[in-house]
This record gives sequence, structure tokens and C-alpha cells, in this order.
Amino acid sequence: MIREKANITKLMCIGLLALSAIPVYQQITVGIGLPPVKGALLDIKDRTPDSNNVTATKGGLLLPRVKLKAKDNLRPFIQPGTSGWQELARKHTGLTVYNLTNDSYFIQGVYVWNGEKWTPTDEAKEQWAISGNGATATGTDFLGTTDNSSLFFRTSNTACMQIDSTEITLNDALVATDTLTLNDVLYMNNLPISPSSEVSIIMLDSTGQANIVKSSSGNDIMFNHLTYTIANVDGCKLASFNTQIPESQYTLVIVGSTFILGVNGEHLVNGTSQNGYNPQKIVSRAIGGLWHLSADYTGGKPVNGNGVKVNGTWRIDCIAVNNAIVQVITDALDFNFNGNNSGSALRMPDGL
Repeated sequence: MIREKANITKLMCIGLLALSAIPVYQQITVGIGLPPVKGALLDIKDRTPDSNNVTATKGGLLLPRVKLKAKDNLRPFIQPGTSGWQELARKHTGLTVYNLTNDSYFIQGVYVWNGEKWTPTDEAKEQWAISGNGATATGTDFLGTTDNSSLFFRTSNTACMQIDSTEITLNDALVATDTLTLNDVLYMNNLPISPSSEVSIIMLDSTGQANIVKSSSGNDIMFNHLTYTIANVDGCKLASFNTQIPESQYTLVIVGSTFILGVNGEHLVNGTSQNGYNPQKIVSRAIGGLWHLSADYTGGKPVNGNGVKVNGTWRIDCIAVNNAIVQVITDALDFNFNGNNSGSALRMPDGL
């Protein structure tokens, strides 16, 4: 009888060992001897939920820390050339790790394999890497503030740029206010006033690119004032003075003139009166590609107190306009007055 009981005990032990070798599929709780919540295969907790739904006070889930190699494969776990790679990639959908790689795509944080590539969790998305960022969403991800606070940039730990909702300040100088929109339209309103001698004009070319306007000689000033003093001309006649200013780079406009005589009774006369003189004739014109000046009192002459012809001095003020901002109008501007002394153009010239 005793021997039979021993045999029965042996058979029961063997049966239990056999049952233990059979996989058991069930929900599991780790950390405390309580049943898991209904929808979880693995429930990690060390206490029953309190009034704030806290289920752990001793620790959490520690993810494996890895250095991912590429966004579209499972290295270092599985090499892309492994047999059945596509199926392996699909089966690993949901694989979660804490990544330590920092490069043009990855930053440190939690990543999940979606069957085709690694995707960052919101935690990783909210970090900006100094080596660049990948997987950003246009219209969703941005660098800036979500309230009315200013955005500051620093170099050498010194503030160098500040962006507010209505203006941009660079190194304490206001560079744009109200609105600054690049690409299609550029608006810069209420800009500070600077001395014209220190400011270059910027214009947009046909592609929309902004360029500093300069002549071919390198001059970036648009309006240049010149005063020519031409002494000891033949009486009052300046037949031609070559300014050496090229017509291709500048348009020369006369804005004022003065004819200067000596103080010893010298004056201008014409053929009929000792007390008057004829109107002056002063022009600028391009000859041979260079601007020339000419001036004269038509029919008159300067004389001294004894009526002897003397030579005088012309002082002519001009503005040399940089042709970089000058448009040449090609519309026909020829008119026939048919003997009348007044008239009008039929329309404004094309191009204005």
C-alpha cells in the first residue's frame, strides 16, 4: 500500500512538470499580487489605484536605451539584408526604445517602429537638436513662443536678436516693424531714419531677389550733387565742357547756375543796350557717350568799365542720377505744333 501511494505521488509530480512546460496565455500583473486591468496583457503596478489613480510609487518601466542607426531600418537589432527583412519589419511594428543618437534625423527620446520607419513620440518631437531636425511637420512644428512673449536669440550668451509680434530687433537696431513677410511679399514699415550718405538703396529684380543698387563703377548712391566751377571762359561762352561722366551709368541734370564777373565795373551787355543782357542758354547733353556742359548768354558779352570784353566764370550745379534707378521710356514723344505756341500730349507716355 505504501509503495502504491509513492507511485501515485511520482505520477502526480511528473504530471505537474509536464503541465508547467505547456505555454500559459493570460494577463499578467508585475509588482503586486493584484489582477491586471481588463484591457492590459501586462500591468505594472505596486499598489491599488488611489484617488488620483496613482498605481506606482516605487518605480516605472525602464525602456532599453539604444543608438538607432537609420530611420528606415531596425539596426542595430536586425540588419536590412537579413532574409525575410520586409516581414520582420512588419512584425516588429510597435517596438519601443529610448534612442540616444543625435543626428540630422534623430534626437534623444522615445521612438516607436511603425513597420517602415522610426517615429518620435511627442516628447522627442518637442526637442530641437543643435545638429538639425528631421521628421518635422509643416504647419504644425515651429520654433517660437505660444504666448505674447518675445523670442530671443543669443551669441556668446549676449542677446543679438529679438522677435516680437510686431517687430524684429537685431543688435539693438530695429530692422522691421508691423509686418515682415519674406518670399512673395516684403513689408517693412516705420523704419528708422538714417543719414542718406550711409544708406544704400535696395531694389527687387524680376525674380523678386533683393539687391543693392550700384553703378558699374561701384557707386551705390542714387543722387550725386556736383558743382563745376569753370573759370576764364571766352567771354561768357562755354561751348563744351566734357565732364567725363558716362551716359551709360548716369543721367546728368542741371539744377542751377551762376555767371561770375570781376568787381571792377565788369558787367554783361548785348548789342542794343548797355543795361541788359540776353537770356542764358545752359544745357547738358551726351556726346560720344559722355556728358558735356555748355553755357552762354546768346548775343551778349561781359565787358569791363571801358567796354572791353573780359572773360568770366561759370558755376554750374548738377545732379548725377545713378542709371540703376532710371527707366528709359521708349514711347514716341515727338509733337508738331503747326506754328502754335502751346499744346498737349494725347496721353501719358507708356511706361510711367
